[in-house]
Amino acid sequence: MKYILLLINILALSCHTSQKYYPPQSSEMSEGIYNKYKIKLDTAYLRNDQFEVSVQLANLEAPSKVIFKNLKVGIKEDPQNCFKVYEWFKLFKENNFQVNLVRADTIQFSEAYELCIDILGKQAFIDFQNGKEEKYKELTRNRILLDSTKLDLNLISQLEQIEKDDQELRIQMNAKSITKQEEANLWIKQNIKDSINLIKVEAILVKYGYPNIEIVGYDLANTVWLVLHHQSDIKVRDKYQKLIEANASEGQIVSYNWRSEDIRLETAKK
Repeated sequence: MKYILLLINILALSCHTSQKYYPPQSSEMSEGIYNKYKIKLDTAYLRNDQFEVSVQLANLEAPSKVIFKNLKVGIKEDPQNCFKVYEWFKLFKENNFQVNLVRADTIQFSEAYELCIDILGKQAFIDFQNGKEEKYKELTRNRILLDSTKLDLNLISQLEQIEKDDQELRIQMNAKSITKQEEANLWIKQNIKDSINLIKVEAILVKYGYPNIEIVGYDLANTVWLVLHHQSDIKVRDKYQKLIEANASEGQIVSYNWRSEDIRLETAKK
């Protein structure tokens, strides 16, 4: 009897393992980005976190049927995941911004949102939004008033242009109606802009060090981080990792936490 139970457990484990799915690398995705998301998918499988599995499958451009099967399981296993769904749904409806999970199939994503409403109720979504707004208001209320005489207007102008070049095409790529060919063409242009931005950012770091809030303001204090984060070459990101961590710990890089940048960047195909 003991050996029968052991055999059943082995079979169950092998069945569970066989359910792991790894999408092939698409021709439009760099090997570095593919491997980055594949590692995250491995971690999600190891933790048996079906919600995170669905997110990484979307990042890896898996078939929508596979993505949303895992997503719905993840929602039912832990309804707290609905608050992430709410955030992405809000970005999609109000700002026409689509994380990869939404882009995979907007209809099925909307069905996942409705599943969350069925489980938690509409009031949970309303309370969630009100809480987000209150946190943002609290953050802005508690900000120290900056001395405008210390602001470097030339550097601010540079960073504004850098951030525009970093985000303008990426926003277009997240539009609802964009075709695969249009997206591919935009990525060619964006890769060029990212390379130019890196040159500009490295020049700024040599001259100023990491631009702090006192000289560029709150909203632009994370622009250098944004550019470095978008570099597909892992060696570049590793080179500046300690610098970023040091400034984040000092409170310099704060605004992205309140502008959904973490969501946008995590799901962007560099």
